[in-house]
Amino acid sequence: MHKTFRREILQNIASELKNLRVQSGLSLSDIAMMTNLSMDVITGIEKGRDISYEKYRHLLRFFDKKIDVKIINLD
Repeated sequence: MHKTFRREILQNIASELKNLRVQSGLSLSDIAMMTNLSMDVITGIEKGRDISYEKYRHLLRFFDKKIDVKIINLD
């Protein structure tokens, strides 16, 4: 996958995950304790860093979310 494309996808997921955490009123340490992910990993995910897909998926599952990819016409 092209690095720019991958980075864009990760940034979109990161933004959504951070919003979910904030809207839930949970801190990074709350999420870390509930998911067994380190605060560094969660911070990295929320910044869209290239962290393993499994860790992104683990956090998405915590919020009961999944990724839905759609192909749309641009015209």
